[in-house]
Amino acid sequence: MGNALIDMYSKCGMLDAAKTIFAYKSDKTAISWTALITGCVQNGQNEEALQLFCDMRRAGLSPDRATCSSIMKSSSSLAVIGIGRQLHAYLTKSGHMPSVFSGSALLDMYAKCGCLDEAIRTFNEMPEKNSITWNAVISAYAQYGQAKNAIRMFDSMLHCGLCPDPVTFLSVLAACGHNGLAEECMKYFDLMRYYYSMSPWKEHYSCVIDTLGRAGCFDKIQKVLDEMPFEDDPIIWSSILHSCRIYGNQDLATVAAEKLFTMVPTDATAYVILSNIYAKAGNWEGAARVKKIMRDRGVK
Repeated sequence: MGNALIDMYSKCGMLDAAKTIFAYKSDKTAISWTALITGCVQNGQNEEALQLFCDMRRAGLSPDRATCSSIMKSSSSLAVIGIGRQLHAYLTKSGHMPSVFSGSALLDMYAKCGCLDEAIRTFNEMPEKNSITWNAVISAYAQYGQAKNAIRMFDSMLHCGLCPDPVTFLSVLAACGHNGLAEECMKYFDLMRYYYSMSPWKEHYSCVIDTLGRAGCFDKIQKVLDEMPFEDDPIIWSSILHSCRIYGNQDLATVAAEKLFTMVPTDATAYVILSNIYAKAGNWEGAARVKKIMRDRGVK
């Protein structure tokens, strides 16, 4: 019951209550420690999670796969590769390494700590892989801008008979974006929607729009915007405005900037970018008008 309460309070964001339950438990088992460590990680208290892990070891308790998985997430968030490697060694010695659960977490930890080679080596050494494992390695390649490898892993995942999920597609789309692969990006976006019948998240739309903007495909951006079932988002419109600056698209830049004027009225970035776009195109009247709006609204 105590362990269940720790887990429940942690998942509800009431970490202080979880800590109180833990403090009053007389029989703190490995499950109790793991529940609180996991709760700290879930609530962004990664340093405290690491301290609890050290306390758990001092108490003479051995971490299990779940404990190691949580601590590896903490290590990746803090980019503490040293602790991650120690956990890797512990997993190998304890026999937990073949586990899909712990192996996937280890792969993700190495990737987020900047050790892509070690992440890939971990993937290759795993005798058993599930969709979480494949998502982790595709995400690792995407993180380092290696679109061809990310796509290759995506194809290999399908060849193994595993079905991609929205997280898989988000990584593939991000990889395409980092490399300016607009056609490939639309290909996988359409594959997600029409072949696998998945409803894209706002993050998928943001990724696609950013990729199309980098490639200057503004007609396709408008089509995606018309199809997007979400409210206007400042991140998406900022991405569009920056793309318009690169390609000198005054018309869409005006639309994007006016959207941002409404959403983030005190942020000077959109005003400055639009004014510079007008000035670069020789539209001095438009540039002056934007500067006047800034003064009238007290934007600095």
